[in-house]
Amino acid sequence: MNVLAKIFSLLPLVPGVCQAIEAIHGSAVDGASKKQLALQSLGLAGAVADSVDPAAKAEIDAVTGVVGSAIDSTVSLFNQFGWFHTTPATPAPTPTK
Repeated sequence: MNVLAKIFSLLPLVPGVCQAIEAIHGSAVDGASKKQLALQSLGLAGAVADSVDPAAKAEIDAVTGVVGSAIDSTVSLFNQFGWFHTTPATPAPTPTK
């Protein structure tokens, strides 16, 4: 596995994955669990990735570390700008008779 190619192919996906997980789970799931969900979404969950190619464990660990840092940085940036903290949607009005 080419480590740099794998990293560069996953980095553009990080913001979308982080936003989707936040939209789905919001404050119901803690940050560490959401990070693990993001890594799983990107195919980097330790046990799963290692079982697919046990010989590439070192490369998988390296890519997971870099992408994990990118996830942390993305979440920090989103939190800084308040992009994760949106107001809840207003419910649709119900028809009156």
